[in-house]
Amino acid sequence: MLPFQVDAEAALMQSLSMTVPPTDAPAPTAPEAPSSGQDIAPAQAQASPTGTPTQNRDQAQGTSASPRSSAIDPYQEFLRLITEKYPLNRLDDLRSLVRQILETEVQAKSIAGTYNWLVIHDPLQMARPDADRIYRAIGTFRERRPIALIITSGGGAIEPAYLISNLCRESASMKFVAVVPRRAKSGATLLCCGADEIHMGQMSELGPIDPQFNGLPALGLKNAVQHLAELASQFPKAADMFAKYLAISLEPVSLGHYERVAESSAQYAERLLRKRTVALKGTPADVAKHLVYGYKDHGFVIERTEAESIFGVDMVKSGTPEYEVGNSVYIALSIISEMCETAGYDLYLYGTPNSECVFVPRRKHAGAPPSFRG
Repeated sequence: MLPFQVDAEAALMQSLSMTVPPTDAPAPTAPEAPSSGQDIAPAQAQASPTGTPTQNRDQAQGTSASPRSSAIDPYQEFLRLITEKYPLNRLDDLRSLVRQILETEVQAKSIAGTYNWLVIHDPLQMARPDADRIYRAIGTFRERRPIALIITSGGGAIEPAYLISNLCRESASMKFVAVVPRRAKSGATLLCCGADEIHMGQMSELGPIDPQFNGLPALGLKNAVQHLAELASQFPKAADMFAKYLAISLEPVSLGHYERVAESSAQYAERLLRKRTVALKGTPADVAKHLVYGYKDHGFVIERTEAESIFGVDMVKSGTPEYEVGNSVYIALSIISEMCETAGYDLYLYGTPNSECVFVPRRKHAGAPPSFRG
């Protein structure tokens, strides 16, 4: 990892940040800047380089953009379409632009042909149908190569994470690598356990894999009972009150159920870790147990150095070409997602860079269970 890489990424994201006008306002036309003067690509009035990441890269390399890219900038064209009154009437065009942008970012790298590339970009939660999407995407590969999976996810259900990891492992030639440009938390960390290598950067983070129920940790119930027991020992006269409270509010079977679910997460992780082809720092059982029981907070940040202390330096890689590809794809999808969010949509993608992304109206999924996506 180059020391200035994070600053460069931050500068690029800042220069590409914008505020899209309301959907009922006149949509900007490409290649002109929006009428309200917002920044979509780097501000054209500035003396610094302007245009999209692809155009800036071409200028830096001393090459000129193709006639098509100079005539129609894919980012501004996407913005124009997504801010129309009925943008999903142009769904095929929107998806085509996302494919064009992602394919350009991947193919610009020297290792593009080394791997079969997969992408998970999920602002919601991983669910069963997502494993089917990865299964279909793998079926489109023309030849068997190592698989590189670029992951941006806050997690989700345990089962699809396990299935996706197994799919990638069994479908890869030689090795399966996970690339984490920013976040692969919870179930996404479990998915990474099945990879031979986890490629991370200075802003990358994994997380504990203890199960959650309605936003609360499954292990929290056991911890609460232990705390009440400690209070009863400290205040013997209140022991009867604590006992009555537990009898009213807790069924013993619930305590056993939550503990077994936590143990199940450790079992899934252990099975995935056993399949790796590189040396692991500890035993699969010890690493899995640490990921489930070793942290007090489910949101704990397991950054690169912490990940190295858990998995070992043979499994956790940094400053690699694989990470560069993942980071470029992440930045492109972040720009597109910001456009979608300001227009009232979430964008998520499970598949190859050439797969069809999905646009979900934000007003419909607020508060809905993750399985609604179908």
